[in-house]
Amino acid sequence: MKFSTANCVLRVGLLVLLVSDISDCMQVSVHPEAGTTVTLGTTLPAEECTVCRVGGVNGSELACSSTLTLQPDEDVNIHYNCSKPHEAFTVEILKTIECTKDTCSPATGQTQPSLFMDFNRTFIWHLTSPPETQLVLGFAEDGLKEITSPENCPDQSQYTVVSSQPNGDIHTQSFCRKGPVSNVNLPNKATVSLQVVGKEEVDPTLFQITSKPLVKKFRMMNVAPDPDTTILIKKVETGPDCTVCTNEGSECSTALTLTGANSVSVDFTCPQPEDSFTVEIVKEIDCTETACNGDVVQGEFPHFPEFNRTFTWDLKVPPLQAFQLDSSGPGMKQVPSSESCPDQHTYTLITYQRRGPIDIGTFCRSGTIHMIQVLYKGRLSLTVPGGRKVDPETFKVLAGPEIRKLAIINVKLPPQPSATELFSANYPGNFPDDDLMMWDFKVPSNYNYTVQFLKYTAPRCLKKSVMVEYNQEGGRFTSGRKLTDTQPTHQQGSFTMALTNCETDRRGNPPGLSLNFQVSVIKSSHPVLCTVDLQNEQDLTIHIEKTTSDSSCEMKMDAVIQDTITVLPGSSSSLFFQDCTSEELLLTISKTIGCQNWEECPVGGTLLTLPAPPPCLHMPMQSMTWHLRVPEDGTVDLLPSAGSLRQALGRSLGSFFNVSFSREITESYIFTVSPKVGTPALVSTPNWPNGMKPHSTASWIVLLPPRYAADMLFVNVSQPKCSSRHTSIKVQTLGSLEEMFSRREDEEPVEKLTVPESFYFNTSNCLPEEGHFSVLSKITLQKKSNVLLAIILGTVGALLLLMLIILAAVCVVIRKKKKKMAEQASIYIPKGNIFLPGDGEFPKSRAKNESHVYASIEDTMVYGHLLQDPAYSGPVMDQYGQQRDMYRTFAGPADGNPLSPGGMEQDLEPGAEADAYRPFLDPSQSMGTPRPRTPVDRMESLGFVDRRMVDNELNTFKSNGDLTPLRLSTVEPEPEPVGEEEEEESI
Repeated sequence: MKFSTANCVLRVGLLVLLVSDISDCMQVSVHPEAGTTVTLGTTLPAEECTVCRVGGVNGSELACSSTLTLQPDEDVNIHYNCSKPHEAFTVEILKTIECTKDTCSPATGQTQPSLFMDFNRTFIWHLTSPPETQLVLGFAEDGLKEITSPENCPDQSQYTVVSSQPNGDIHTQSFCRKGPVSNVNLPNKATVSLQVVGKEEVDPTLFQITSKPLVKKFRMMNVAPDPDTTILIKKVETGPDCTVCTNEGSECSTALTLTGANSVSVDFTCPQPEDSFTVEIVKEIDCTETACNGDVVQGEFPHFPEFNRTFTWDLKVPPLQAFQLDSSGPGMKQVPSSESCPDQHTYTLITYQRRGPIDIGTFCRSGTIHMIQVLYKGRLSLTVPGGRKVDPETFKVLAGPEIRKLAIINVKLPPQPSATELFSANYPGNFPDDDLMMWDFKVPSNYNYTVQFLKYTAPRCLKKSVMVEYNQEGGRFTSGRKLTDTQPTHQQGSFTMALTNCETDRRGNPPGLSLNFQVSVIKSSHPVLCTVDLQNEQDLTIHIEKTTSDSSCEMKMDAVIQDTITVLPGSSSSLFFQDCTSEELLLTISKTIGCQNWEECPVGGTLLTLPAPPPCLHMPMQSMTWHLRVPEDGTVDLLPSAGSLRQALGRSLGSFFNVSFSREITESYIFTVSPKVGTPALVSTPNWPNGMKPHSTASWIVLLPPRYAADMLFVNVSQPKCSSRHTSIKVQTLGSLEEMFSRREDEEPVEKLTVPESFYFNTSNCLPEEGHFSVLSKITLQKKSNVLLAIILGTVGALLLLMLIILAAVCVVIRKKKKKMAEQASIYIPKGNIFLPGDGEFPKSRAKNESHVYASIEDTMVYGHLLQDPAYSGPVMDQYGQQRDMYRTFAGPADGNPLSPGGMEQDLEPGAEADAYRPFLDPSQSMGTPRPRTPVDRMESLGFVDRRMVDNELNTFKSNGDLTPLRLSTVEPEPEPVGEEEEEESI
């Protein structure tokens, strides 16, 4: 597009060309340097703003566009047709730098500061070099600081480096001015740009650029040090030529120090850098007067495992204070500084004094040194060769007390014959002048110690003298000796040893003080020797062990110190005991009995007996164990050799078994139990109180004596939660097909059960999900009660009681009858005399025995004579031989006058009726059944018939004849003829 600008030029004049921000149009003249290409551009539409190249005669022609490119080393007039072109346009200034293998042209990153200074500018450098080379940008003055997106630089001036990697990847980095990065390594093709805002000043030279051959990388790794940790990579003097590089090979040297927690790429220029470099890992531990900020903790380091490594801990303490190292493991052992440790873990301890560093010593693990105190700050180093893993170890670091000695080493001598070798500081070099070092020895009881100087050098002293001082524990200073004196021999007790140097004469380079000495301990008692020969015992094993770990007892087997001794079957060993009491040793013996095949099993039983230990073993046997080996699908039968056994919970049995082998049984365990009267029998499942094995069973055959029952008390039952099947507790009497008792784990438990006779007691386990199955029960015998006998005895007792009651009643009635008979009674007789039977005038005879008086009359006894022999005509005798009186009719008194009615009336009781009828005896006073009342009238008496006697052949009355007189007198009647007597008996 071309147009005339004459009107614009005339209106504005020269001032428009110089001041752009006050004119609608502006025209400038620019001249890019050689090798510099300038491009102006805007994102505004052409209607709003364009840039024009002015040409033609008197600048009459304009070539306008949104972008304009200016060629190097060319004068160009530029015209803007907008009022603020510095806000509308951006400027890119491009340079190209080409390098060879050794040099670059130009060798610096240059700018043209005055070119378009008011505009936002971007300086761009295209960098190229031959293949197998690399470019290095150097920012020597202020350096750069690398940033990541979306960070921005504070001064709005930002570098951007875009490089093309050999694999085709594009790598972009961003930097701000003023930072720690002084060099940026780039491949052979890269682009560097710098963005600057308007009016920002730019230095003419921004960086240096060099080209060098590409370093071939044989080993590359990323390393990120731990906080407060420094990694030092150092070249060994005798190793192959090699360098270590960082920043993608741009910085290579023979040493490298890595700090901070950022990951760093480390490259080596040789295929085996472990032969050329060593790696040191340094960590600082600071201590105050009371505590330290960490311990010496060693472990596997993730980097450089194939390199020789040295782990260093710098220990710092306040002035005049010591730091203390406590070994948490088996202690340390001091060795000469020229030696290395067998496990390839070698420790070195150094202290920094005013006169310089002093080597306290070189140490290995597993020794007698348990604590070291060192004055002032120091350094502990661990050296581990390449390829060796670092074993874990911890040393406790403490802030020690203020000491007036170079160092204090605590040595705990072992409770066994031993020799501990120690060295003075700086050995084999010179011990520091006028300084003091001390060793604190703990000697076990029953041991004697001896100090022996193996090697030493004595200095030439200017002041004082070299002295070795000994002090017994708990006592005062005891002795001070020279190096040439005899040192303590066969002494007892713990002690300290202090080595003091003098002020030495260094003229002529004489030897200084150095000391290598040894402290040995031996037993103060005599040993006991014992030979145990089991060559003829192919199944017997003897085991001896100490009961306490801190005992002074020392045991050896075939001259080897051991804490436990096991003499195997078929062997012979020499045993050694020293300072061992019988309470400190535990002797156990075991024997194996069994067979592999049924053909090899013994036919009869094998008695388990206690073997006699060798007589030289003075300790008692603690236990005897028999291992019973049975063929597959076999059973071990255990029978007591004498008597019976009882189950002892948690204790051994007091008797022994007779063991035999048989074929497989259906249960896991079968026990036969015979409880004793008065002694409860405890029965527990195997492995009690722990649970039975899953799906295992156990059975007991409980045999009860006759006439006894068993009370089963379930003392402790533990039921699990089953995942398969159920647990079972069953009781079944012998010979019965039905179970008497059964319980599972999901049923309510029962505490007590009574079993009337011998029975089976079975338990079985499930597959527990939680908990375990165990049963503890107690069986007690109880005497049976005989129910039938009790019923019979009860019945007999009841009958006897009833008879006693009846007899008592009879006796009472008889006594009442006799009492009433003894009382006075009257009988009314119409014709005859009235008399009182109890009257004193009543005639008596028959020796006055009153045998005619009857308390009661029994019909069968009255007529008992009819049951006698008909031919017998004599008197009837009772069972006691007494004559029974025969019943005769009362004929009245034989003599005496009849009583007058007046006399009778006088004897009547007051108020009684004289004419009233009274029977001779009340029927209620008779023991027999009351007879029917018979009228005394003559005619009525003969005419009365008792219907109860009709069918009885023994009727009292047989005819209607005359009444037979009844004789009530006790006067003996006159004898009558025999015929008449028989006639009377027949009536």
